[in-house]
Amino acid sequence: MAFIKKTVNVSDIRNGDTVEVLGKLETVSREHIKHNELFGYTYKGDPFLSGITKVVFKVPIAGGGFRYE
Repeated sequence: MAFIKKTVNVSDIRNGDTVEVLGKLETVSREHIKHNELFGYTYKGDPFLSGITKVVFKVPIAGGGFRYE
């Protein structure tokens, strides 16, 4: 299975997304994303000011082509 990595703002990740943190893949939970008045949105308390790596999986489907999850 192939995947695509893209650096996004923490405010762009949603519950159920997959992110890469320190080389490990993690599934985002609702409890992981919080809003902080000083830093804006944080993931597990870290604002990731330079962005967070979102991972999208490229899954082949019957009849050719791909779907992205």
